[in-house]
Amino acid sequence: MKKKLIPLALVCAMVFALGATALADTELTAPGTGNTSVTYKAPPMYTVTIPAAVELGDTAVTKNISADNVTLEGGKQIKVVLESATYTNSGSTFSAKNGESVVKYSITADSAIGIGDTVATFTADGEKVLSFTVTDKSGITVAGDHTETLTFKISVEDSTVPVTGVTLDKTSLELTAGGDTATLTATVEPDNATDKTVTWTSSNTSVATVDNGVVTPVAAGTATITATAGEKSAACNVTVKATATITWDNTNVFNAQNEYNAQNEYVELCEWSPNPLTYEEITISFSGTSVSRFVPYESDGDDYYGVLVCYGEDGDSFTFAAPAGKKFAKIEIIGNEVIGFDNYGDWKRTAENKIVWSGTPANQVTLGTMNTSCPCLKSIVFTVVDE
Repeated sequence: MKKKLIPLALVCAMVFALGATALADTELTAPGTGNTSVTYKAPPMYTVTIPAAVELGDTAVTKNISADNVTLEGGKQIKVVLESATYTNSGSTFSAKNGESVVKYSITADSAIGIGDTVATFTADGEKVLSFTVTDKSGITVAGDHTETLTFKISVEDSTVPVTGVTLDKTSLELTAGGDTATLTATVEPDNATDKTVTWTSSNTSVATVDNGVVTPVAAGTATITATAGEKSAACNVTVKATATITWDNTNVFNAQNEYNAQNEYVELCEWSPNPLTYEEITISFSGTSVSRFVPYESDGDDYYGVLVCYGEDGDSFTFAAPAGKKFAKIEIIGNEVIGFDNYGDWKRTAENKIVWSGTPANQVTLGTMNTSCPCLKSIVFTVVDE
């Protein structure tokens, strides 16, 4: 119901009183001779009280909207909406008037309240505090009462909180075909959204697939990964590059390096090798003070060529440099013996005799020194992509 405001006051009272849930008392006489009546009062039942009047002043005035005796079905809520005002059709600046004379005021709860806004919601007994503040008195031209009547609508509806936005931690990815996966993280707003379930899709599954945010590169090309929650979504553009491999093994680099040292009568274990060492435009350079280099090595007639890191010291390292216009997507070092080293960094051991670096394509990759004695290399496989 609507009531006209009293002078310099806002009046709106609306009370719903539907009673409380109850099971009626039963009364039985002698067995077989009496009747009983059972009554159940079904929800919703509630009493919502809106202040009858608000008297504006020079300081903010607070009033409460309260809900009492609330009994609702699961998933339901009481919603109070400021539906209209006598002189305010939209927005959050209200006008109390006396003829053409006007006083501007605002209403706030958790934030500014405007026409059509939800003022309060209840799923149980409670209160919502509203603050009424005069914001502009420059429009007053006559003395006397300035009034405005507010109308509130009270309803019972589903208590779902819709998704208002979705964001991703990355908006673009660059991956290599057959290389490492990448993980996208989606953030759904607001935090109390009823259903924050995220659905992931790929615009081109022949290029990249996605499963719960994990993006797997399949083949060269582009794809758009989309995360959707409710009616909101966010996208990440994925570029997958083709790869090529270059292999150093006993048939090229290490054997050739043995020939380089053939001038020596005997190739000592951990003999020094050229620094840097280059093959097919890939260069490996050594930084440090210890005898820690790629060197040729032949052991008891076995075809073991190339020794990686002989007693490397702290701070020693190898740097792998990709050919011009290329980047490394993966480097695999495979030994004929167990490979061990002090500083794994971004490298991972995938077998006793194998260590692997992979990740975001890079022009240079550094490997810390080994802590084992002269492990003999079988091969190094470089996977490269175009820049």
